[in-house]
Amino acid sequence: MPETSATAVSHDPYERLEIGCLLYDSGARPSPLVVNPHGGPRWRDSKGFDLYTQFLVQRGFSVLQVNYRGSTGRGRAFVEELIDDWGGAEQGDVATAAEGVLENRPWLDADRVVSGGSYGGYSAYWQALQYPELYDVAVAWIGLIDLEDMYENTIPHSITELMEKISGRPRRVPISTRNVHR
Repeated sequence: MPETSATAVSHDPYERLEIGCLLYDSGARPSPLVVNPHGGPRWRDSKGFDLYTQFLVQRGFSVLQVNYRGSTGRGRAFVEELIDDWGGAEQGDVATAAEGVLENRPWLDADRVVSGGSYGGYSAYWQALQYPELYDVAVAWIGLIDLEDMYENTIPHSITELMEKISGRPRRVPISTRNVHR
């Protein structure tokens, strides 16, 4: 579990897993950090050219990409860790990776951004809510906001393929009873 307290959303502790990360060092000292969870969620970051990452690195930002539980490339059991737990343990994976990089790389400055698109945008929203003291800014593009609405109003093949097979059905919990601190 991350050392950073979850002040916006409370949930049960999760088993620790070895999570893979890629850190792109801009060479700037100090260097602001952009934590960039990938989309998908069944996807992964790998060594290779990424236009978005290179754009940021060339402008002095270091970029951390986290292959949180649910990412591909580590076998079926690792992928299935995300089923019925969107916004849960994988968000702890992202925060733990960010904390580890910040702790072990003193050249990273205090300016921290979490940014992502699609499921990465969903992660950016959750990171900002669950770990507000860890980030200064959250940027999401085409990020998922309301899983229940998406489930009810998305074309049928997307419901089956994306939500039920990959991540499970969204929980039917009224907003007033969620564990969101105000």
